[in-house]
Amino acid sequence: MIQFYIGNVYTTFKTSDNKILKAMYEMLSYEPKGVKFAARRLNIKWTKRGSFLDTHNMRFLTGFLPSIIRALKTFDAKFEIYDTRKDPVGSIGDYSLHGITLYDYQERTLNDFIKAKRGIAKLATGGGKTETCIAITKCLNIPTLFLTHRVNLLHQTKRRFEQRLPEMKNKIGVIGDSVFEPNFITIGTVQTIHSMIKSNPEKILPLLKQYQMLIIDEAHRSGAKQFWETASYCENAYYRLALTATPFMKGNAEDNMYLLGITGEICTEITNGELIERGIIAKPFFKFFTIDTPKDIKKLSNWHDIYDAGISENETRNKIIVNQTKQLRDMGKTIMIITTKVAHGKTLEKMISDSGVQCAFLSGSTHTDVREKMLNDLDKGKLECLIATNIFDEGISINGINAIILAAGTKSAPALFQRTGRGLRVKDDGNYCIIIDFIDTQHKKLLEHSMKRYNLIKNEKGFHIL
Repeated sequence: MIQFYIGNVYTTFKTSDNKILKAMYEMLSYEPKGVKFAARRLNIKWTKRGSFLDTHNMRFLTGFLPSIIRALKTFDAKFEIYDTRKDPVGSIGDYSLHGITLYDYQERTLNDFIKAKRGIAKLATGGGKTETCIAITKCLNIPTLFLTHRVNLLHQTKRRFEQRLPEMKNKIGVIGDSVFEPNFITIGTVQTIHSMIKSNPEKILPLLKQYQMLIIDEAHRSGAKQFWETASYCENAYYRLALTATPFMKGNAEDNMYLLGITGEICTEITNGELIERGIIAKPFFKFFTIDTPKDIKKLSNWHDIYDAGISENETRNKIIVNQTKQLRDMGKTIMIITTKVAHGKTLEKMISDSGVQCAFLSGSTHTDVREKMLNDLDKGKLECLIATNIFDEGISINGINAIILAAGTKSAPALFQRTGRGLRVKDDGNYCIIIDFIDTQHKKLLEHSMKRYNLIKNEKGFHIL
């Protein structure tokens, strides 16, 4: 027999059955990040695993409870569940927003989440997740913390809340970017709040306890220690919503399990295929170029050397990017180019500008005002091409982009879908987007990354390869 006592952050339990305890420990076990790499470097075998089951305090993150219950049922274990939480919402209110009408799938997402109380909303990029969570915030009408991880998303999200909820404008606050103005609804950067937990706990911890709903934007990032530690201090957040198009796609179990533990299971899903079929987002057409030079990098073993030689400093590859940019510009397209390294972005900026295309480069160090001006110029057609590092992997809304060049390589599934999503906002000129990518064959590591991207695209409903 085991008794569970559900809390907002942790579920505690009581049992004297060692068999059940061992099964739960194994179920919540994982291989710690970086172990394989470290073991290879030290030439040792590593067998020790971590576990999200806290046997000292007899507890685990509440998001794991449904999967634990399902497992216990498979071997007929007896259990009792006691919910110690209190739902702060008496009745569901109006969720109409200023200036827009929600799509039926957005209403479905809202209703699914309110029924589940906590979980992950898996919404394809371009599906209107920000408006959906604004509607949820309005209808629940409880103190809410909206967590994001980038300053540009902080300001963009605050503007969207104010635009859709003008009657609540004086109840919307910000924590981040050197501003500390919390309110009934607070948009905050996890970096600022987490830093205050360490440096000024007397000021921030009582505030975190006031919030009864926690929303985590771009939640595939929630494996980061800052996210889950911050979420754990929101002790009274009965409602917990994670927003992401790409949950559980990280390359390590630890990060994926943190996301599940601090929020919950997927409670609703809207796919790219559904949105493309309905014309809500643009139809993407992918064109791949095969790169087989330089041929002398096959024996390289250091990843940074491989990447620089095969990707960022590859003259042949970069010239193709320049030529494709010119062709797309001549077709009337507005282009975004995604890089990983700043040096690569600067190289492409010079090459493309020298070719006669109006081009600018953005990175994480670009001042907010300059960044906003560039985005505005791109949206209005004053800029033909924008090169950006992975600061644009998430959340940025630019309706004018109708061509993307994935110059970065890499194999990350979340990054791939987020990057392609930058160009899938609905279009006026045929509602399609051209996306350029590469099959890099010069080194087995580069080829492995290329094929990972290719197969993800090939298997995604609504995506087309030319």
